[in-house]
Amino acid sequence: MRQRAELRQRQKQEFNARFMSAVRLLQMPAPQLAEEIREVLDSNPMLEEVEPQQLSTSCPNIVSASHGDSSEFDSDQYLEYAAFTRQSLTLKEHLKNQLYASGLPQHQYFIADAVISSIDERGYLVEPVEDIADYLSKAKPVSEGDVERVLNVIQGFDPAGVAARNLQECLLLQLHLSESAAMVTAREIVERCLDELSRMEISRIADHLCCSLPEVEDAVELIRSLNPLPGNDYGTSAEIIIPDLIVSRAGAQWHVELNDEVLPKLRISKTFCSILEQKPDSDSVRFLKQNLGRANAFLHDLSQRHQTILRVAQEIVRRQQPFFKFGAQCLRPLTLREIAEALDLHESTVSRACSGKYIMTPDSTFEVKNLFSYRIRNRFGRDESTTSIKYRLRQVVKQENPRSPLSDRQITENLRSIGMEISRRTVAKYRSELRIPTQRQRKAIAMSKMENEVIWCKYQ
Repeated sequence: MRQRAELRQRQKQEFNARFMSAVRLLQMPAPQLAEEIREVLDSNPMLEEVEPQQLSTSCPNIVSASHGDSSEFDSDQYLEYAAFTRQSLTLKEHLKNQLYASGLPQHQYFIADAVISSIDERGYLVEPVEDIADYLSKAKPVSEGDVERVLNVIQGFDPAGVAARNLQECLLLQLHLSESAAMVTAREIVERCLDELSRMEISRIADHLCCSLPEVEDAVELIRSLNPLPGNDYGTSAEIIIPDLIVSRAGAQWHVELNDEVLPKLRISKTFCSILEQKPDSDSVRFLKQNLGRANAFLHDLSQRHQTILRVAQEIVRRQQPFFKFGAQCLRPLTLREIAEALDLHESTVSRACSGKYIMTPDSTFEVKNLFSYRIRNRFGRDESTTSIKYRLRQVVKQENPRSPLSDRQITENLRSIGMEISRRTVAKYRSELRIPTQRQRKAIAMSKMENEVIWCKYQ
């Protein structure tokens, strides 16, 4: 009786360990899983990696990441397709790279680092020089003049106009590098007639500077060629997102498959299997047998992970065909429970299969969770997804008059006019989730842009 109880306890412990291992693999996104596979390969001699040229259908023990239909993407096309990669340097990284080659004295590096950290994504210095000096003085004495000298060095970095404190300084920094014959007049316009230029009062500028109209027009043309937002050509983050799933179009339908380019292909080692067959029972053989059991369990769990994720993804894509054809406004309401019931899976299993996973389409790459959305019944009796409502909310704000932005109540009335029964509180919540500023903030931003940046972008 005691032996039977111990056996049941051991079996239960082994089952729980296997279950937890399978759950952990299911939840891992592709990059994390690839690391896990490498660690298992290093620790288990009974597993070996298969090189791509060794792959064939005659190797049944090979576990690949793909179990779907063949896709239009081969490996070369995949790499060329880029899998949603953001590898470009950020502006701050670009500036720091130049800093190390600038010849700036070592003891001024900490000042330069503080200045670069105070530059926003547009390329402007957003902290006053005196504030930077005060902050650094807590560690060691730093004067405003020290910060100003370092700032002058950084303002000579690429891109031209970087680290300016306002639009006028940004343009002057760029004009300083110009060799155009109109440069002198352009500098005078920026220094003395910026307001008139924003209103394109060419005749008044000419009178004010005692210049001819052709001279002013040439200078204005030069100013139009400048970049009022020098940081916009650089990314805000340097990251690589590797998709777990790839969606491709086949005729009128969309199909999904697992991305098997980033995962090593595994199989049981034939070399060590032959040792097991030839050698008598010994410590080394027992060690290999234990690892063989672990290897088979790992390959089984890996295969189950692939099949579960693929099944879930195929059902999601099947239900969201309109989204892939027409975009976010056609995303259908969909919940984890609906997918779980359709596939006879537990809701938590579907959640783990989608958690942290990215899906790549011909247009973009995004998290699988973005394909789920709660339903809201519209005035016509049809279900609307929260995503499609957010899309329309964004469109309403995008089309508003910047000088007179809509209030949340006006947005609510606008959405109700097209059949969306939604409250003002919900609109405020969705607007916040979309990171759309309030009515007052949007008006202030619009006015600021009209005074500084938008005029220049308009006439480039």
